[in-house]
Amino acid sequence: MRTDFRALMGIFRILISLVWLVLVGFGLVSGLRGIDRVQAQLDDNLDLVVENIEVIQGLITEAADVIVTVVDSLDTIRSTTIDVTFALSDLRPLLNETSQVVVQDVPTALEGVQESMPSVIEAAALVDDTLIFISGLKFAIPNPLGADWEVGLGVEYSPEVSLDQALIDLSGNLEGLPEDLRGLEDDLNTTTVDIIAVRDDLADLADDLYLMNQQVAEVTPHVESLAEHVGAIQTNIESFQTRYPQNFDTAKKVFAGFMALLMVSQIPSIYQGWMMMQKDEKVT
Repeated sequence: MRTDFRALMGIFRILISLVWLVLVGFGLVSGLRGIDRVQAQLDDNLDLVVENIEVIQGLITEAADVIVTVVDSLDTIRSTTIDVTFALSDLRPLLNETSQVVVQDVPTALEGVQESMPSVIEAAALVDDTLIFISGLKFAIPNPLGADWEVGLGVEYSPEVSLDQALIDLSGNLEGLPEDLRGLEDDLNTTTVDIIAVRDDLADLADDLYLMNQQVAEVTPHVESLAEHVGAIQTNIESFQTRYPQNFDTAKKVFAGFMALLMVSQIPSIYQGWMMMQKDEKVT
């Protein structure tokens, strides 16, 4: 009875060892395949990371170019604004002089013309009558060979509107014009005030553009630094991509060695089971 139990234990030990060998073999194959899958997934993820980093680098480069363009544009706008400010400053004295001429000098001159217009019209009527008389002053010289010769002073004067009437019409058109010109004083003063306000606003705008340009320009070093960091990350990832397959190979070798060691460790157990069965046969 004891001998049968010993043989049974030997068979049981061998079976357990064989089961362990099968499990270890399955674990070896599964583990190696799992390591390969992890490596493949890591390859895909790293490739995706590198692609995203390249996209980010492109965006950073475009952002840097846009910042440079914005800085140049703001500087151009600021220069133009300053030029307009100076132009408005130069325009103010011209408006003052124009206001002086339009509101004071021209109305005064027109009033002088209006005051002298009656005597001018009277003189024009006299001149007109004289020219009409001279134009009509002609006489004939008999010509025995044909028609008489007409002799005049060579003056032809027959206007549709007489000179004095033209001056009367002109005087009528001048009526109320000096008062209208003087009425422009408030509008010209308002325009001058508006120009001063616009000039001051443009000067403030130029200062704001300068500050904005400085702030935008300060972003450029940070963008360049970010580009350098992203480039360094890409370099490190690419370097890791060239090195890590060796680490996976080492891990596979270590794993395979460990599993082989487990398989070899079952040999003594199988041998013991076999010896237990052999002893049982000798005893029989």
